[in-house]
Amino acid sequence: MTDMRISSNRYVTGLDPAGKSCIVDLGEVHESARWELGENKAHDFWVVPGLPAPTRETENPAADWRPINEAPQGGVIGRLITWAPGFEIPMHATPTLDFVVLITGELELILETERRLLAPGDVVVQRGTAHGWRNPGTTACTLVVVMVDAANDQISAKDEDSA
Repeated sequence: MTDMRISSNRYVTGLDPAGKSCIVDLGEVHESARWELGENKAHDFWVVPGLPAPTRETENPAADWRPINEAPQGGVIGRLITWAPGFEIPMHATPTLDFVVLITGELELILETERRLLAPGDVVVQRGTAHGWRNPGTTACTLVVVMVDAANDQISAKDEDSA
């Protein structure tokens, strides 16, 4: 059986009363920031509502956070995802600059002109273009995605055709 558990330990640093760096929050990501799609699991481990990012928040994401597939306007989302073997995200585009790091397993990046098989440690900088994902492996894959709100100035041929 495939292990689809997402690590839930999140360490948040801050300052103690003496102004020294310390862990100010240790625990699981709030339940409202966890989501599942079938047997696939994810959670948004941090949400920045706007830049510059505040550094004194104590709870994040907030208890009322509802995960979405793009960053808040002017903001950032940090996301941890585990996808089951065979899972596929169809071609889509988001108005974000995404930093994707594959941690375990295999992941196929699907673009309009090519496909690339990624291995652990590979990084994708996805700049608002049409793309899809597929786990072609026999085990779950885990990836970290940081989604940054971006100017919607990258338009692929797929987007132009549907406009």
